[in-house]
Amino acid sequence: MAGHGSMDQPTLQLFFPKDHRRCSPQSRISPKSGQVIAQETFDLSHLNTKLHFEIGFGALGKHVSRHLIVDPEMPTMPSFSEVSMLPEDVLGEIIETSSRDAQGTLCQVSRLFNSLGIRYLYRSVILSSPRQVVSCCKTLTVNPVAAEAVQTFSLRFPRVPIESDRFFLPFYQAIYAAITSLPNLITFELDFLDAELYNVIANVIFPRLMNFACVLVLDFSLPAFLNHHGLTLERLTFMPTPYWEPRDLYPNRPKIYLPHLKYFMGSVSDFYTVIPGTICLEHATILSFSRISRIDMENLVATLRKHCVDSLRSLACSHREPWSLNLIEGLSQHLPNLESLDIHHGQSEGLLDKATLQAIALSLLKFKALKSLTINGKDVSDIRANDDSTFPPLYEWRAVSIWGLACPTLDSCIFLG
Repeated sequence: MAGHGSMDQPTLQLFFPKDHRRCSPQSRISPKSGQVIAQETFDLSHLNTKLHFEIGFGALGKHVSRHLIVDPEMPTMPSFSEVSMLPEDVLGEIIETSSRDAQGTLCQVSRLFNSLGIRYLYRSVILSSPRQVVSCCKTLTVNPVAAEAVQTFSLRFPRVPIESDRFFLPFYQAIYAAITSLPNLITFELDFLDAELYNVIANVIFPRLMNFACVLVLDFSLPAFLNHHGLTLERLTFMPTPYWEPRDLYPNRPKIYLPHLKYFMGSVSDFYTVIPGTICLEHATILSFSRISRIDMENLVATLRKHCVDSLRSLACSHREPWSLNLIEGLSQHLPNLESLDIHHGQSEGLLDKATLQAIALSLLKFKALKSLTINGKDVSDIRANDDSTFPPLYEWRAVSIWGLACPTLDSCIFLG
């Protein structure tokens, strides 16, 4: 096995897997368990960079090592023909495995590395400040190669108060110009507390958009944006803060149709708006910052039963209401095919008594395929003075044992409080 090169002789060392279709015949040998398949060494002195890339085979025929080291302190030497002769997919492996900083360095090495590297450098764009937004959006607007490479576009920062409104117009214009030039966007994230941004995206259409996430509730111009992507969206995530909790002031929200939606996460209000327009929802996470009444729970279960009884496999509910049997009883009766159930309830007044534990067990009997169950209380107070309550782990162990016996399909059962 050749050395990795010295400081005055930077090299690129490649170990090709057996099934590499573009690998030259000379570098294909029969693999042995735990050994390297083959190696190629190329002089990369011209890159002013030390590169070391490996692909090997383990006992099960999988890659055991892939890494890239960039050293900008290497001396320059006029040689580049060797690396330019490598197959593009091999060069792509090198660039993809490298760090973000290394990718930026490689893009400046030559036109070859720039044309290949820009696809990986701009594949995921995550911007965490207004300055980054303006700079990157300008690049995407004038560089179609970079724009076509973007698959994830994310804004993740709080809105910063600006004294002059003159800042905002070019800011939003830059965002609009950039996002309208992203034909291959798959994931769009707006972790950005600014309702004005909804007006910017209202009429934008991404032909391949599958995942959308934001921190505001489903109001403003967002329904129009979602309806533009009804044929492609599969994941929809709303993460509202308590300050943006809906106030039942939007009874006439536009209808939303997302027939291919498989994953939903959002508030109860958003849930009632989105779910009626779905037909194949598999995973749902429903959040509430307020207390939920028994009627609310019954309505929630009825809505799930009506629109996704045959497709829903995983459900998580988080609310501030103290523990009650209404939710799990309703779910076991109307959604018996659930495979995963996670209930995060509010503060309980003491430990659940044996009658309640048995009642939960009776509900679990109705589930036909439940594999994972989590019941989690935020806190436990007013612990009773009995043998179990003085040692909560024993109490929780008893609850898990009872439920496990009642539901033999369970692979995982977690009970906290």
